[in-house]
Amino acid sequence: MQTSFSTLGDATIRSSALGLFCIGVGASMAFPLLTVYLVENLGYRPSVASLFFLTSLVGPLVSVATGRLSDQLASRYPLIGFTALWLALGWLLIAFAQSFWLVILVGVLFFGFIGTLNAQIFAQLRDYLTAGSFERQNQIVASVRTAYAAGWIIGPVLGSWVGLAVGLRELFVLTALLYLSFANP
Repeated sequence: MQTSFSTLGDATIRSSALGLFCIGVGASMAFPLLTVYLVENLGYRPSVASLFFLTSLVGPLVSVATGRLSDQLASRYPLIGFTALWLALGWLLIAFAQSFWLVILVGVLFFGFIGTLNAQIFAQLRDYLTAGSFERQNQIVASVRTAYAAGWIIGPVLGSWVGLAVGLRELFVLTALLYLSFANP
């Protein structure tokens, strides 16, 4: 059994924590500003722009389907990499979107995978910890969840600053880069 001190140097645990931190920062800095982007950059009324968030209703369906798929795969890594790449592509499409309907399409086809990515990273981490006979697995998972939560705390502040400093399109490109950072877990 590995001790809790030896987990600090473990590349898989560090990668999971850092990846979830980046994903938390990316999502939390971009999503709150999507409505602003739709109103100010694309010229839609706030009541119309807010309809974008109905696309999140696709997420639970995608998560169930990909959860079943991942249980049949020998490794979760390909699904994690594909999902991170898919989400990065979605954010790039948002950055260069010229119509509300493209943004809606991206929300349905791409952003439904956000819950999948997070769940698969945590499932992969749990598989890894169980196979490695780590002590205090729940504390390790809680520490990784804390890194993810820290990303969600920092993201809105960083997003406001980046959005004001360089623009919302650039903010979405940065978000895509943060997702790409985990495309090869």
